[in-house]
Amino acid sequence: MDVGGSNGTFIVRAAARHPALALTLFDLPGVVSHARDSDAIRALGNRLSVHGGSFLSDPLPQGADVITLIRILHDHEDESVLKLLKAVRAALAPGGKLVVAEPFSGLKSTAAVTDAYFDLYFTAMGQGRTRTVAEIGRIASTAGFAATRPVPTRMPLITGLAVLSI
Repeated sequence: MDVGGSNGTFIVRAAARHPALALTLFDLPGVVSHARDSDAIRALGNRLSVHGGSFLSDPLPQGADVITLIRILHDHEDESVLKLLKAVRAALAPGGKLVVAEPFSGLKSTAAVTDAYFDLYFTAMGQGRTRTVAEIGRIASTAGFAATRPVPTRMPLITGLAVLSI
């Protein structure tokens, strides 16, 4: 399940790469109504379940083996991140994983540029901030996750990866 998956770009690519996957897209009702109009989304047929709602106030569909949050956490303050991670934890099947993909602060190779760029970005947006993997791990622990593991990426300035286990 891709939570906050917008127009379904990630879901469509994951589906193309892994033809046996059953997929779920969850985003705001107005966003998923546009996604449903996409030829690429319609082509997935019954492999894809699309749900509209707010991840801050509505329950997520239950039973996903893997949930992805792609460039979501950094747009929200800690209280909202905790609320979202609790909802994700509740929606995961036993043994499920959460994959977080977004820029992380605190990486030695990119910290100066990432932190400066995103500080400016979030000042303009009026909310949000980058976090270290350890900060996400602390919030995730409070939400019921047992472990947070960073995964190296080719372009950490743009996107880092962390896998959270229950």
